[in-house]
Amino acid sequence: MLSQADKIEQATNYIVELKERVDNLNKRKGQLEMTGITHEAGTSSNQQNTTLNDATMADSALPIIDVKDLGSSLEVQLVMALEGNIMLHEVIRVLEEEGAEVVNATFSTSGNKVIHTLHAKVFWFIFT
Repeated sequence: MLSQADKIEQATNYIVELKERVDNLNKRKGQLEMTGITHEAGTSSNQQNTTLNDATMADSALPIIDVKDLGSSLEVQLVMALEGNIMLHEVIRVLEEEGAEVVNATFSTSGNKVIHTLHAKVFWFIFT
């Protein structure tokens, strides 16, 4: 059984790790934007998937994570190798832990890549 102090320390460490992941994702997003790999808001899902497929011709660039803040909702796209060892329930769990409810999840394949698209309703977030 963990003491309250231990639980607080674990929670603090977890928050710091999440903050680092968000910072790294924002940094990667900035790099992708500079190389023209991102897509515009308001395009259809097929146009977005095509753009992401075109952007991921080299497997060395995989996985690609694209998170769009749509105000009270999020769209998360994961582009991975078909043989990638991602556990989608882990991604959903992290979103839910951070105050989002996944309301829709789809996937499509193209060649040796799979594109997962998650739509989530946002209730609250630790990070601003």
